[in-house]
Amino acid sequence: MIDNCSSLEVRLVNKADAPAAFDVHRRALANLADKSFMYSRDLDYFTAIAQDEGRLLGAYMERELVGYIAVRLPGLAINTHWKSLQHLPIDPRCISEGAGSAVLPEYRSRGLFSKLLTARNAIALSLGAEFQTSVVAPGNLSCLLPVLADDSLMAATYEDHTGTNYLLVKPLVRGLEAAGQSGIAVSVEDIAGNLFHLSTGEIGVLSDYRQVVYRTPMQLRKTVDRIGSAP
Repeated sequence: MIDNCSSLEVRLVNKADAPAAFDVHRRALANLADKSFMYSRDLDYFTAIAQDEGRLLGAYMERELVGYIAVRLPGLAINTHWKSLQHLPIDPRCISEGAGSAVLPEYRSRGLFSKLLTARNAIALSLGAEFQTSVVAPGNLSCLLPVLADDSLMAATYEDHTGTNYLLVKPLVRGLEAAGQSGIAVSVEDIAGNLFHLSTGEIGVLSDYRQVVYRTPMQLRKTVDRIGSAP
């Protein structure tokens, strides 16, 4: 058990360190009881993200990589999240896609994932993105709850080979408002046919999509230079 994270450093992971990120992914995946909570990736995937498809951010403890988060560049031809967000006034070219994350089992429950989310948002903003997406399995509460706490909005379901997942969107530059409505709940139907209301955390009946207006947190812009200029 790790007592504290006082020596934690979050910085960009370069191509040479991609194997270390892949090792974190492999070890984290092996520890999961439900493998559908995480996509299976290979080393080539991490190398491509670090080299030219996006950015890899790593959480380092005593110079050891213990967690990572990945993001794709806005506007890439291979990006697909926008296809599930056409009910929202979002330009697909302004979306930075979440491309995976993991924290080693012995370093969990120490706030590392939340720090990685903050760093990812700053990097996405520096790359010109206006919105940051995350795909989370409905049962993966250890991931879902921090993403919600980061002020992401449950915007749609997202179908892939792992099943039906939640697609969440975090506004980085401006607020979101759909169909001229605003409210305190943003809702999406889950795989059981229930509805998760973000405002209360309660499960209820299906209702119409409603989008709350969110403002860009001031602290997000303050982290852009620190994270974006890391060696």
